[in-house]
Amino acid sequence: MEVFPLHAEWFLIQYTHDLRRHEPRNVGIAVNSPAGWHLQFVGERPDGGFDGHKLKSFKLERDYFESWVKYYRRSAESDTWEDALTLQQRRPHNFAISTGGVQLETETNWQAFTARLFGELVADPAPKPGDDFDSRVRKLFRAANITPQENVEMEGLWTPGGPVHRIRFDFGVQQGQGGIIEKVPLRDTPVFSFKGRRDAVQLRDPRTKFIAITEWTGRESEDKIDALLHPLEEIAQTINLEDSTAADQLVEALAL
Repeated sequence: MEVFPLHAEWFLIQYTHDLRRHEPRNVGIAVNSPAGWHLQFVGERPDGGFDGHKLKSFKLERDYFESWVKYYRRSAESDTWEDALTLQQRRPHNFAISTGGVQLETETNWQAFTARLFGELVADPAPKPGDDFDSRVRKLFRAANITPQENVEMEGLWTPGGPVHRIRFDFGVQQGQGGIIEKVPLRDTPVFSFKGRRDAVQLRDPRTKFIAITEWTGRESEDKIDALLHPLEEIAQTINLEDSTAADQLVEALAL
């Protein structure tokens, strides 16, 4: 049995301003590496304080956010991260942790790796209402007349024969044949994070169906298509938001 070395596991820390809307935003990154834990949060200054103006763009209150940051740092440092990871299951909160994936390549600077994840997944400008990727995915769901469950968790194995983990995905659908639907922008981290989580679930249950919603215009470079789109198409049925038949493709993929 081949066992792949796991050099680091990383997590997204998410905040949902209104729990009724189920629209979390990424506000932090946590990386458990061989060199220890590395955590980075939105609005955090080098002196340890927080930029109140930046937090407002995420609808965050400084004192409330700071108390959660301290909790997450304490959980990492005291080896009680598993408790923080399952807190949302025990009692719903505005803050939750989502398992992002594993880093299988050797890194020499885990702080830089954390910063790179943060830059790609957290430090994006506030989305423009009605025009951001998430809004367009939701518009696709309405066009296909489906109402997926959000933030679904599946059982997965990071290594063959290893412990079972709860792994989160964007959406799940029970209608028709059902399946897991993930928003996957064509960037390195989203694509390979999805692949890592998808592979872990497939290792636990290879019958699970995956659908990746992404977007490409045909103007992308061949290198980007070869490096990101083709690997995505190999692991999931891929639907392009730019395609006028995207809603029909989604209905067909789910066998509705």
